[in-house]
Amino acid sequence: MSHRALSLLAALAAVAALAAAPPMTAVACSCAMPNPVEAEARADVVFVGAVADVRDPQGSGPAVSSGRQVSYLFAVEEIRKGPSLASIVITSSADGASCGAGFTADTRWLVFATRAEDGQYASNLCEPNQSLGAADVPDDAAEWPDEAAATPDANTGIPLQMAVMAVVVVGLAVVSAVAFLWRGRSPARPT
Repeated sequence: MSHRALSLLAALAAVAALAAAPPMTAVACSCAMPNPVEAEARADVVFVGAVADVRDPQGSGPAVSSGRQVSYLFAVEEIRKGPSLASIVITSSADGASCGAGFTADTRWLVFATRAEDGQYASNLCEPNQSLGAADVPDDAAEWPDEAAATPDANTGIPLQMAVMAVVVVGLAVVSAVAFLWRGRSPARPT
């Protein structure tokens, strides 16, 4: 096989691999802040509470995905809409670029949240959540319902797109290496 044919094969393999790879999602938060009346009508629960604990399945390490979910345990002070609860777990993206609510520990908040099909409550930066100042939250102010509900289902491993791109890069490296080695061979000369 000639050098040109191998180069063309490598280029075609690269194009095919990129075309087959799932698109990478660009994540950026952009939303028009709803007024509190509209937000309350849409919300399943509206409450005033203090963040008693935060659970991030990835911890404080480098971000694998800006869309990773974090759980916030709130000690509820006042329910304005929804079921009467002493505590509630709210999930939100960890990063503001992915519309994460940005709740902080030991802070009182007015929170607008919706309930997902799996029963977990979620909120985000696009809701008119309001920080109401610092709070002195006792350690026993709220308890996680159970470990399964406390940690959201989040893929903290390598996202699928990254794995596909790694396979593409390795595949291109193999094709390039074969092309390079093949080029180094001298063609057989007729005698």
